[in-house]
Amino acid sequence: MTRQTKQTAKRATVQTAKAGGRPGAGIVAELRKAIAKAERAGQTRYQIAKSAGIPQGQLSRIASGENLPRLDTAERIAGAMGFTLTLLAH
Repeated sequence: MTRQTKQTAKRATVQTAKAGGRPGAGIVAELRKAIAKAERAGQTRYQIAKSAGIPQGQLSRIASGENLPRLDTAERIAGAMGFTLTLLAH
């Protein structure tokens, strides 16, 4: 992990902790919205998971809020749906 990636992950943890009370909650909320939007557009969870390189069950647990993804996994999921994961620090 590069220094920049570590700094980004740290910022994401701080920002999302403020957003939802637990690290990663803000990221998961945005991913859940993006997954729902992709599904409405006709993309299946299987297609998203396959494109992201993760098991479909893992994607479903993330989409339901049951699991929090690692930052790199969240980036791959977003990319699989044609989105860019943008993290902002306050």
